[in-house]
Amino acid sequence: MASATDIYNLKGKIERYQERIKEDERICEENKQSILSFFDYCFATGLSEARVLIYAQRLFKIAVMLAKPFKQASKDDIQALVGQIERNPKYTAWTKHFYKVTLKKFYKWLEGNGEEHPEKVKWIKLGVKNGNRILPEELLTYDEILKMIEVAKNPRDKALIAVLY
Repeated sequence: MASATDIYNLKGKIERYQERIKEDERICEENKQSILSFFDYCFATGLSEARVLIYAQRLFKIAVMLAKPFKQASKDDIQALVGQIERNPKYTAWTKHFYKVTLKKFYKWLEGNGEEHPEKVKWIKLGVKNGNRILPEELLTYDEILKMIEVAKNPRDKALIAVLY
């Protein structure tokens, strides 16, 4: 049950993900231990429960997609994994970004002693390409807003449109 200070029950969600990782047969024992140890590292370095939950969700899927021990994965395996993530039409730009951040942080801990990124993930570029920018010509004009207010059927809608503009 979520406490008053944990309205999202993050602790419970993390515990469920830990159990899910332990029980999933698609993830090898070595990867299970690595992921669970990484959670301890994250908490020890002061990361929030919300951030650790994001890492838990991503690492679970990464382990399933990679289908081999993390330490045995080559740079080519990681490139194929990132390519698979990038090509997934269900993932937004931010989801792809978080997968790449998770990969880099995890491998920095796993093989870089928390100091530097190993070669197999150093090449991964972070950043979000935002193709959803609205151009000035796509914005509503003052006259268009006035017409919307004029045709609104009730005062509430008129007020809402006026305030939003």
